[in-house]
Order: sequence, then C-alpha cells, then structure tokens
Amino acid sequence: MNNVKVRLYAVDWLRGLALLGMVGFHVFVILEFLKLADVDTHALGFAIWAKVVQVLFVGIVGVAMVLSYQRRKEGFVCRQVLRAALIFLMAEIVSAATYLMVGHLYVKFGILHFIALGVLILAPLISRKLLLLVLAFVAVFLGPIFAQISTDISILYIFGFRINGGEALDYFPIFPWISVMAVGALFTWYGRGVFEWMSRQRFPLLEWMGRHTLAIYMLHVPIILVILFFLGYDLL
Repeated sequence: MNNVKVRLYAVDWLRGLALLGMVGFHVFVILEFLKLADVDTHALGFAIWAKVVQVLFVGIVGVAMVLSYQRRKEGFVCRQVLRAALIFLMAEIVSAATYLMVGHLYVKFGILHFIALGVLILAPLISRKLLLLVLAFVAVFLGPIFAQISTDISILYIFGFRINGGEALDYFPIFPWISVMAVGALFTWYGRGVFEWMSRQRFPLLEWMGRHTLAIYMLHVPIILVILFFLGYDLL
C-alpha cells in the first residue's frame, strides 16, 4: 500500500481506541465527581490510563494532518483552518456547558481548544520536518518551566503558565502538548509503513468511532449521565 491516497484504517481504529479509552475513563471521573462510587481517578493506575489515552489521542492529530497533506497538498492550510474553526466552536460549547454544570471548574482551555490551536500552529509547518522537531523539543523543555510560573496575564494560561482561577476539569496547555502532536506528524513522515502494516488488521466498530470522533466526544458525557440515571443513580 504505497499509494498515499489509500486510506490507512489503522489511524481510524487507533483514534477510535483512544476515544473508547477516554470515554471509559470519563465514566469513572463522573462517578467520582458526583460521589456515586468510591473511586480515586488520581490513583496511579488511572493516571497511567489517562496519560496513555491523551498521548494517543493528541498524537494521532499530527498523524492525520500529515496524511491529509500527503493526499492533497493544494489548499491544505485552508482546510486545516476550517477544521480548526469547527473544533474551536465545539470547544466553546464544552466550556459553556461545563460552566453551567460546575461553575469555576469549567473547561477554559481543554483538549478541543488545544487541538484547534495546535492544528493552526502545525498547518504551515507540516512539511518542514526540522521545524517540527525543533518545536517538539522546545515544547518539552518549556512546558515544565512554564508550569512553575504564576502570572496575572490570563492569555498565558493557554501556554501553560499558572494563573489564579485556572483550575479546571480539563486542561491541555500548548506547552508541552504541542510536542506530542509534532511527534505524531514526524513519525508519520518517517514511519508511514508502520500504519500501512497495521492497517491489515480491521476493527470496524473502532474504525467507525475513529471517523466520528468529534460527534462522539461531544455526546459522550450526556449519554453517560442518561445511562447512569436509568440505572438508578441519583444525579442531583
């Protein structure tokens, strides 16, 4: 499968697997937050689960961007801008919904906000492998530094600086997370054959989930709450 226009099913089912892992983790987060079960999602096992899912989910964004560029270079940046705009709109809906539900812990700059901005950052760099590598190293280096710095400049929150009132249910600062997206892009440039080999295995349900990630992500929390309600849990 050397044709760049051939769909790599592994990318779909890996994205679907990451989404499934995220949904499963959020079930336990909801049970803990609403005090419906004795669960500690900060325990080591849950922390590892969450980090693996997050890295896979974000890394595949970079993978998908390279594959999209390889399929059709013309208009690539414009397509990514439109994609980022849609994702950002969904991110703002998440922010509004979580503000109504949990007040000050609402999602200010969560995974969808990050992906939208990350796509805009990577789009003009997607074919410049050296710049992707530099960005990855810089982000990994600056992330822990920024996380130790407090500031009153709110806009710096998105880059990883600490601000008063920055606590949130979900937080994905540009630094260091843009490094994961950049590494995903780099891996695809040099390791496309891995995805071609993995695509020999088919997982239709996961592939379907991977092709409808945004819609499922937006609906999964309300669906979980509805299921818990019908199972007899007191959500109030």
